[in-house]
Amino acid sequence: MSNLVTLPEVEEINEVIDKIYQVSKQIARLKLAIKIKEAEVALKKSQEGKISMAFLQATYVITGKENEITKLRAELAKLEPELEYYRNKLEMYKMIVDIWRTQSANERIKSV
Repeated sequence: MSNLVTLPEVEEINEVIDKIYQVSKQIARLKLAIKIKEAEVALKKSQEGKISMAFLQATYVITGKENEITKLRAELAKLEPELEYYRNKLEMYKMIVDIWRTQSANERIKSV
């Protein structure tokens, strides 16, 4: 067989899958933490006085009372592109395997 693409190592693929899993867990935890903080802030601010829910949603629920939610959102914004990177890398590995499969089949046909 000649000029076949080089297949990725199984360990490389497993590492990417593990990274996807780890980053996905971090994102899920951050999203949960953000939701909990949003609820806490909404409850505290609504108990402090008459604040409209629209104002609350547009301000304190986004940033937090002392920007604590902003920090979580910033961390989430860093992780989401990282997850997309690893998903794209895994997809690229799949395409490489598909190309190899096609090339290998073509080579077998030529040798017959």
